[in-house]
Amino acid sequence: MVDAPVPPPPAVGYVALTSVDAVRVAVHYANMIAPGHEFVELPKRSAEHWFGWVVIVVPQKYLQTGDERELVPGVSAFVVEDHPRKITPLPSSVPFDRALAEYERRKKEAAPFR
Repeated sequence: MVDAPVPPPPAVGYVALTSVDAVRVAVHYANMIAPGHEFVELPKRSAEHWFGWVVIVVPQKYLQTGDERELVPGVSAFVVEDHPRKITPLPSSVPFDRALAEYERRKKEAAPFR
C-alpha cells in the first residue's frame, strides 16, 4: 500500500467537494470545451481519490447509442481537485489507468505537504 500525503487542515468554513459537485463541474467544463455534445457522467465510473474526484464524461448520444463515433477525442476524464478547487483534463492519448497514475505521481511530487 502506498501512503498518500496528508493535506493540511482546510480553512475555517471549508466544505468538502462532493461527488455531485465534482460531476457537475466536470460536465460543465466538458460542455464548455466541446459545445454541441451534451456531456453526461459515465455511470459508475467516477471515483474519489486523496486529491479529489476523477470523473469520466461522455456525450449523451454515446450512452444512448453505444456508437463510438459519438465520442469526442480529448474529452473524457477530468480530475476535480478538492483542495485547492481545480479541474484538470486527463489525456485521452494514453490508457486511462496510465494517465491517472502519471497525474497522481506528479501531484505527489508537487505536494508541499509531503
